[in-house]
Amino acid sequence: MAFCLLLCIAILEITVLSAAAQTPLNCNLGTKPCKDGSECVLHQHVCDGEADCRDGSDEEDCTVACNNGQFLCAHGKKCIDQWQVCDGVAQCQDRSDELDCLNSMEGCVHHCDNKTRCLPDTFLCDGERDCLDGTDEANCDSDSTDYLKSHHNVAEDGNNGNTTMSAPAPLKCPFGTKPCWDRIECVLYNHVCDGEADCKDGSDEEECILECERGQFQCAHGKKCIDQRQVCDGVAQCQDRSDELDCLNSMEGCTHHCDKTRCLPDTFLCDGERDCLDGTDEANCADESCNSGEFRCTSGQCLSVSMRCDGHPDCRDRSDEESCTEPPQCTTKLRCPQSQECLLEEWVCDREQDCKDGSDEKNCKMVQLKCGNFQWACTSKSQCVPKAWRCDGTKDCADESDEAGCGQVATCPSHQFQCGSTWECLDTALVCNTVRNCANGSDEGGKCQAKCPDKTQCAHNCYSTPHGTRCGCKAGYRLQEDTVSCVDIDECEGGRPGVCSHLCVNTQGSFQCHCYPGYLLASDGRRCKITGEPYLLASVQTELFLFGLRSSSLDVLVSSAKKAILSLDYDWRDQKVYWVSLDSESIKWSSLDQKKRGTLVKGIKSDCIAVDWVGRNLYWIDGIGGGRIIAVGLNSTIINSMDLTVILDEDFEQPRSLALLPQKGQDHVLVGDW
Repeated sequence: MAFCLLLCIAILEITVLSAAAQTPLNCNLGTKPCKDGSECVLHQHVCDGEADCRDGSDEEDCTVACNNGQFLCAHGKKCIDQWQVCDGVAQCQDRSDELDCLNSMEGCVHHCDNKTRCLPDTFLCDGERDCLDGTDEANCDSDSTDYLKSHHNVAEDGNNGNTTMSAPAPLKCPFGTKPCWDRIECVLYNHVCDGEADCKDGSDEEECILECERGQFQCAHGKKCIDQRQVCDGVAQCQDRSDELDCLNSMEGCTHHCDKTRCLPDTFLCDGERDCLDGTDEANCADESCNSGEFRCTSGQCLSVSMRCDGHPDCRDRSDEESCTEPPQCTTKLRCPQSQECLLEEWVCDREQDCKDGSDEKNCKMVQLKCGNFQWACTSKSQCVPKAWRCDGTKDCADESDEAGCGQVATCPSHQFQCGSTWECLDTALVCNTVRNCANGSDEGGKCQAKCPDKTQCAHNCYSTPHGTRCGCKAGYRLQEDTVSCVDIDECEGGRPGVCSHLCVNTQGSFQCHCYPGYLLASDGRRCKITGEPYLLASVQTELFLFGLRSSSLDVLVSSAKKAILSLDYDWRDQKVYWVSLDSESIKWSSLDQKKRGTLVKGIKSDCIAVDWVGRNLYWIDGIGGGRIIAVGLNSTIINSMDLTVILDEDFEQPRSLALLPQKGQDHVLVGDW
């Protein structure tokens, strides 16, 4: 017998095709937009004497008067620091800061580049090419004196030929670092004023900010300020970890302390999910008593007595269907042969085990699926996955065939060493340590004897490999094409799966996950978990149901509808349910406690609604006006169809579904068109 069951389900997070408004020009970090909004230019190209914007706006409103200690470029539109004049690098577009420098330079010993530059003796034969014509590094090994120059900074007196010792070459720090005051070493900028001395003279911890701005938190060592939102977020930004101390007292709904840094609400206790790293939130759960009229599962979960031996396993461990004296009455007239659970015909041979003994998936005839144009067939021929998932490093097929035969499909991150034969990554500390850690031994031998120089050009670190010395980056950074400098990896870019389940904020070398209101960050620092019990709100014909996804509780909400409910949605803030039905040309609502009911809008026809609980509006598809999207405020009094706002008036053929992403803003209206 064929029957039709009208079912509407509202879940708070749905992904459909988006009809978002066109976004304005977004300029990358280090750039600014031109006035006409058509393009972006680098900040260093602004007021440099040359128009880079088509409208010339990057050369407007430029400073013409320089401060003390600054030099005015000849074109009159840019000021640079006085110490940048005659440093061999033109900061002015007209190169006026590098003109007539020979007469004014001190210690002039070597002329080069058509006599446009003059270098001191310390720059000669120091292993670095400072002249464009390379003459400062030429003939360095011609005789013993030249060899002495190249290794011991020796210079000759041009008048009498005497050889004298000169001062050591000046320290040159790589990008992203600054020199210590004693000019002996360089430290990373993110190590400056972090509460720990990295320079031998301690200069990286001097002249640090002592007063924080509003909305900032001062670390206990008094030398660093961080954003107030980073306090008690589970990640220590202060070197002394003072931003993660005494955090338990400030948390709301705190019931259970664990891991010395976390406090959970009571809804997280004995819910079958391990939220504490030490597992104490799921300990001694069997000792908790259930209410009268409830049955205790072996796992400690409490269920309604009516669910005991009803043919459907409700306990996570299926213990509510064990030791039953009589087989349950199955309305489907189909049951598991051994464990006696009730079955639907559609559950048999659907590749999901529903019977405890697995009998519903035995002796099944293998049906080969026909995959679509943009799908890839797993070797089992029983599963299709998107072609883009083939050889992407993640096993998506049940038989793992989508990652078979891929060879070396990816490269290791910059803080690891890649073995030669297979896709195998190794910690750089294990390379050239006389122990073969790669399967094919490619981490040993070769040029492992080559050691990194004391003053390396590597931005982060240098290590020996069988191919010679290599530069590496810290975790969270990527090695640039120059194989020397490192750049931060934006883990949040493109909403990568598995990074953060809700919100992702990129930081230097890392990232932080945050949760939407009503959720707490799990112990892994990535997933978000709802603080209360999650519910499924659904309609079947004229009835509204509220189903507890943890407790399996079922409440019936009186809807007053006489014909089938077509669509419903939920206002998370005010705890109200909104719906439309066939028997009424209106949108009605009811509070979850059923104490209040009402009508929001009269005189409309619609078969789909959606609630924006952040912007406080309700949207629906107009069944009369050709599929327009219309909105009204949730706090409005009862109004008629003449006082409404049209959001979209597109030529949709048959719009059938509508959803919103309130947490993304008002420009995310999602429409499904048939």
